[in-house]
Amino acid sequence: MSLVNIKAALETALNSITPSMPTFWENMSIDEPLSLPMQQVFLITMPPANPEYGQGYQERGFIQVSLRYPLKSGSGEAIARAEVIRSHFKRGFSFSFSGDVVTISETPSITASVTLDHYFLAVKIPFYSNQLG
Repeated sequence: MSLVNIKAALETALNSITPSMPTFWENMSIDEPLSLPMQQVFLITMPPANPEYGQGYQERGFIQVSLRYPLKSGSGEAIARAEVIRSHFKRGFSFSFSGDVVTISETPSITASVTLDHYFLAVKIPFYSNQLG
């Protein structure tokens, strides 16, 4: 169940950031007022890497933290939060859960977008986890 452990390791690391922020995980309803800042989290996987036959494989992907802020409130607070997340998930840092070690493979990227009612910043945190077997 490596993906379950990888997800738990990354979510635990995200939960340890202070100050905390209302967080909505995959496939959960949003029960906060949409006028408040919040973050949504998604685990996005890529095809596993198979460097050698019989030597296990490498799970790869990224966790995306979508910061959601009301329109017309400026970008400063959102950018500051994105930078806090980026500094928490530095390239080379590792997090573990139930025996699976997850390593941040690159510096997280930050991209912005706007919808009819929100300003979004997506923080993409690339990772890998070597799976033996």
